[in-house]
Amino acid sequence: MKQDNPNGKITNVEFEMMVDEMIRTIPYQIKYHVELSRLYKSRYDSLVKAGFSKNEALAIIKARGIE
Repeated sequence: MKQDNPNGKITNVEFEMMVDEMIRTIPYQIKYHVELSRLYKSRYDSLVKAGFSKNEALAIIKARGIE
């Protein structure tokens, strides 16, 4: 958000607008993280099924994510 104040501080109105936007997007963020968690779990399960140990699969997920 562009700050028009020379001291770099945001106004109360700007802050309220930022909070309102955050509240508006929270449901989408929650859905995103639920689906992302499913993707990580699926990748982990696939690695274990492919023969990696649980610790190896976890290390791969931690290092490489879902790529």
